[in-house]
Amino acid sequence: SSTVVLQPNPTGLAPGLRTGKVQFTFADGSQDSVSVSLLVQNLVSGACQPSSLIPTLATLPNNFQVAAGLATNLQVTLTDDCGTAISSAQVSMTLNTGDPPLELTPLSGTWFGTWIPRSPLVINMTIQAFTSGASQPLSGRLQLSGITEPPRPTAPPVAATIVNSASYLSSGVISPGSWISIFGDRLSPVPSSSNPGSYPANLGGTQVSLGNTLLPLSYAGPGQINALVPNGIATSTEQTLLVQTTNALSVPSQVIVADVLPAIYTTSSQGTGQGAILISGTASLAAAVGAYPGSRPVQTGEYLSIYCSGLGAVANAPPDGQPAPSTPPFATISETPTVVIGGVTASAANYAGLAPGEVGLYQVNVQLPSGVPPGSAVPVQIAMGSAVSNIVTIAVQ
Repeated sequence: SSTVVLQPNPTGLAPGLRTGKVQFTFADGSQDSVSVSLLVQNLVSGACQPSSLIPTLATLPNNFQVAAGLATNLQVTLTDDCGTAISSAQVSMTLNTGDPPLELTPLSGTWFGTWIPRSPLVINMTIQAFTSGASQPLSGRLQLSGITEPPRPTAPPVAATIVNSASYLSSGVISPGSWISIFGDRLSPVPSSSNPGSYPANLGGTQVSLGNTLLPLSYAGPGQINALVPNGIATSTEQTLLVQTTNALSVPSQVIVADVLPAIYTTSSQGTGQGAILISGTASLAAAVGAYPGSRPVQTGEYLSIYCSGLGAVANAPPDGQPAPSTPPFATISETPTVVIGGVTASAANYAGLAPGEVGLYQVNVQLPSGVPPGSAVPVQIAMGSAVSNIVTIAVQ
């Protein structure tokens, strides 16, 4: 990679915002463009008072051309109209195509997202940003237009969405030691599953790399891959994820590595409904009688084993792709999670860490507290600091 420095000359320019692009032409004849903006402040009347936000989309210029079916990375930075960098805001992208808005993920003053153009169209794109809180709310928008070209005949794999495998939430954010699901197109020539307890880095001709590390895979199919994030990956960083099939490589996807990303598994494998929560010491799901083989509601004072993901770094971590220790010392987490059941906070967990003998699966054991209202769909949620899981349900008697 190379660094290019632009030195603007604002001499004689009136106050205001100017935008443009820098076009690069490479030795092989290919081209790329980077959007730039220049803000000239008006300080004649004294200190500048911000009144709006100025989004800058670094990865697409106005009048862009992109190929349908290929992932396009979005990277947005924000300043106010006094030139001050903004690090806390909500940023989204909307299109004239009727697709739902894409919420961009923040990391260190930049907001990231991945857009997959679906068909050849004229595109009008709007980047919207706003702040909230104690100070004066600010908002701003950036509007671009472009076209999507027909899909390429030999298009590479497309990693469109990367989510936590337990909740199917937190797009573009991952955490150490947890399974992720990658959704997209042409991710694998044929569906392939690994044998239980054995998770290769190459499955059916498909590999997934995160930075310079190949990830263990449990499933690879044309539309979905399940991969395991390494235990030792650096947190609070941005990493590049690539999918490689036999003859093709995907466009890089940027993901953010969070310290923790709590999520509870469910029987539907969709992150909603009945939680994968057993009554401790039994094989019974804490669900209505007859809803599942052997299921029954949990009673006050009984313990629950909550199977989950994203609880972060553990002591005695196993090698990536290998089972957690099934005898002491176990692979436990240092921070105690908070478990809320039916609006009542349970007492401190008597175990929180990787499920013994399992790969990439966390387990939290708590006692059902008194005062939880009975019902067949009582909500359960795990929190670690400000990070909260999806809400699942259990049956309580």
